[in-house]
Amino acid sequence: MDSGTKSLNTDTSPLLNETLSCVNCKLFKQASKFLNCNHVICSNCLTALVIDGSIECSMCNLLTPAPNGGVDLEDNFMTQHCINRREVLENIGTVPCTPCCLGKSTPSELFCVQCNQYMCQIDWNAHKNFVPGGAYHVFIDRNIQTESGAGAGQFLVQTSFSQLCREHPSYSMELYCSDCRALICASCIVVAHKGHVVREISEAIKTELSDFSKCRESLEEKIDACKQKLQQSEQKKGALEEERGLKRDEIVQEFEDSLALIVEQRDKKLFELGREFDDVINTLFIQTQQLESTLNQLYQAIRLTQSCDVLSQCNIDQLSLIPKITDRLLSLTETIPKQKPIQSSLGASLHSNPEVREHKYSMKEKKPSHKFGESFNLNKTRAIASGEGGDVFVVDKGNALIHAFSPEGKQKFAFGKYGRGPGEFKNPWGLCLQGKRLWVSDSSMGIVMSFTLEGTYLSRFGAWGMGPGEFQSPKGLCADAKGCLWVADCDNNRIQRFEQNGKNLSIIPHDDSIVMLKPVDVAAVLHDDSVWVLTGSDPAVFHVSSEGELLTQFASLGKGRALVHPISLFYDDTTRCVLVADTAVCSVTVFNEAGVA
Repeated sequence: MDSGTKSLNTDTSPLLNETLSCVNCKLFKQASKFLNCNHVICSNCLTALVIDGSIECSMCNLLTPAPNGGVDLEDNFMTQHCINRREVLENIGTVPCTPCCLGKSTPSELFCVQCNQYMCQIDWNAHKNFVPGGAYHVFIDRNIQTESGAGAGQFLVQTSFSQLCREHPSYSMELYCSDCRALICASCIVVAHKGHVVREISEAIKTELSDFSKCRESLEEKIDACKQKLQQSEQKKGALEEERGLKRDEIVQEFEDSLALIVEQRDKKLFELGREFDDVINTLFIQTQQLESTLNQLYQAIRLTQSCDVLSQCNIDQLSLIPKITDRLLSLTETIPKQKPIQSSLGASLHSNPEVREHKYSMKEKKPSHKFGESFNLNKTRAIASGEGGDVFVVDKGNALIHAFSPEGKQKFAFGKYGRGPGEFKNPWGLCLQGKRLWVSDSSMGIVMSFTLEGTYLSRFGAWGMGPGEFQSPKGLCADAKGCLWVADCDNNRIQRFEQNGKNLSIIPHDDSIVMLKPVDVAAVLHDDSVWVLTGSDPAVFHVSSEGELLTQFASLGKGRALVHPISLFYDDTTRCVLVADTAVCSVTVFNEAGVA
């Protein structure tokens, strides 16, 4: 063998056997696969060791995904490579020399891996010196025996290094400097690499592989330690996430309970203050009436005594002073309201029975025909509605009740109570009668409930919010000719239209073309499916179509305006007039459709 030739026995190398043998059965088999850790496993062991779509390496314990039973794993190409080399060794001596085949037939003795040619010794001696680009040839020779004295039949792979040293072009690089980590020639040892650790290339490869194995083992240990720490961190993270979720739920629940308690206490306090305030107002109203009656009697008595002889001896100046004092007191009493302020609306649903409406309020005489409810403790009446039989339903906001009266004014029954459950009220406001069903809005809970005419609870819809079908302080409501329900969504500055099952149909306004500030009541027009809207903030009256188109808008603004604090709206289809109840001036203003009062 030439001095530039190194050999490696493919059958007896422990490193090669360890690399290409199955990690489980330790056998060298052709049908095998590479794991993700670069270890080899044969097909038989692969089928037996796949568990839950993955396989664990028995050498390094790393898991490799094997979703299809390991079929998709990379094939062990090194095994096929060795098999191919075995076939080459078997063919050497049988297949003729490739260059000699051109002129004569000579048995081959070697095989050049790079050139894929069988060669005789003569052709190889000339061939190995031809190395274009500083490359090298790898050849296989079956006749070379190993250094341990093994006989023929030991297949050897020999490599011919023909790369020349740059510093000494007449020498090939056959050594490896561990200090400089570079290939050198024999002359470099006594010049540039004097005193360095120098080995033969084969020994250097073994040393480097050994160092690499130790480094790999160290890295694997560190990886295992990192995995354990990562697993511990994940467990701690899971425990912290669970604890955080429990704490968050506890805080949210505690906040909701506290908020519900505060809201309930606030509502009860407001309810109590409202009743106390109403009691004070009623007392002042009664005292004012009594004072006015007493002053009128006193004034009549003084005028009567002026003509009597009893006062003939009095001073004339003194007598003239008495009427002046009396007139002054009467002028002061004129500033006190002579009737109780209006606290109830005309009701958005009175148009359901024109005869009852005409009976209760005569538009020609401009005065009520009769009144009822004085014998009951009505507290802040908000709305009324009249049915086909003449029965009248009244919202008693202060007592959280709905009263039912006969046409003659006798109370038939009352239903509802203060609370948040089905059929209970916190702040009942609007009232609408539609066939055999009575609708009531609650401005505090943000819902609309329905009852039978006997007061039996049926259903509810709505919730507190700003989305479609949600309310913020719903107030007046009415029914149109198509059976749909209109609701004044006060604090959302809009009105909404619903089917009887609570399905939201439309919202007006749906853009910035109309500005409704705090709508408090609505009234439907039966002959054209439009609707009238009354706003409480910057009082105004709007007439809009069912599609949201503005038809009319009017309001009396400035000093002496007609609308100051309007609370209820009613549209008369017969006369086509709009009636607005105003609590500030204790009156009902009648407008035509053009807005003229």
